[in-house]
Parts: sequence; C-alpha cells; structure tokens
Amino acid sequence: MSTSAGRESQRKAQLHRIVNNSRFLILPWVRIPHLASHVLALTIRRLEAGLACPFWHRCALLETFVDPGRFQATCYKAANWRYVGRTHGSTKDGVGFAITDSPRRFIFMR
Repeated sequence: MSTSAGRESQRKAQLHRIVNNSRFLILPWVRIPHLASHVLALTIRRLEAGLACPFWHRCALLETFVDPGRFQATCYKAANWRYVGRTHGSTKDGVGFAITDSPRRFIFMR
C-alpha cells in the first residue's frame, strides 16, 4: 500500500471521531464577561465526558471554521484553540464539491 493510500485509509477510519463546532454566535447586545470562553469550556467538557458524541465514540479532535471576512475568532483564540490553516473555499454539493464565492475560512482545532 502506498503512503498516500495508507494515510487516506487511516483518515477514513478516524473520521467519525472528529467533532465540528459549526455554529457559535453571541449576539452583540449580550454583555456577559467571558461568556464565549465559558460556553466553549462547557462544550469541551461534555464532549470529553462522552455525553455529546454520537454512538459514544471518544472524540479525538474538535474543529471549527471561521470566515475571516466577518469574524476574528477571538473566543477560539482566547480558549487556546490552534489555528491550523485555511480551507480551499469549497463546499459539499451533492456527490461532489463546488467552489464558493466566500473567502477561504480559517480552521481552528482543539
């Protein structure tokens, strides 16, 4: 088996252990100090305890995507999430993928 084929099979075998934080919004008029960090910490604790993972799999990785044209990802940076790169700017479109008009998004992982 080639190295790239081995990595692809390993990626597919572990894909079910990745949790994506797809929505996180605190409205501008909500003024509670450190609310975002508190919510992220509670979420992470629930995931680590196995309370939110489907089928009770242990979660290996948390990821989120942030549109840099609209947000600065301040709460993720404050919660020690790591910036790991940008997306290709594509989205799932039925069976394949389509290039979007939106800017590439930053990927943060914990």
